[in-house]
Amino acid sequence: MPSRDGVTLFVAAEQPGNYQPVELSQAELAQLETLAADGNADSVELLAAMWAEWMGAAAANTNGAAMISSSLTPYPHQHQAVYQRMLPQPMLRFLLGDEPGTGKTIMAGLYAREAQRLGIVNRCLVVC
Repeated sequence: MPSRDGVTLFVAAEQPGNYQPVELSQAELAQLETLAADGNADSVELLAAMWAEWMGAAAANTNGAAMISSSLTPYPHQHQAVYQRMLPQPMLRFLLGDEPGTGKTIMAGLYAREAQRLGIVNRCLVVC
């Protein structure tokens, strides 16, 4: 954060989630040593990548609210398809195809309900 004579950095404190402001003059700022280069990444792409990683972790580590609120018990391949493959890629559109009787409608319903809960989709079309 720019200040009149330098910058204000917010440094992580000992307690998680707490940050202490540290004022640095231009002379102190010039003496800082960069420990790791940021690679000059595009901010939008970096934030999108971080969000995708977060969503992937959240989707893979959730117990699944749709499964908890439903009386149905999905098979392992259905759970894996929805929570490990489909939800971590929320900006993609899917064509879910498999052999007859493998539970595509169940997977589509699980995905739709979970994506709706996460705010990824507002509406979807399931064609059986």
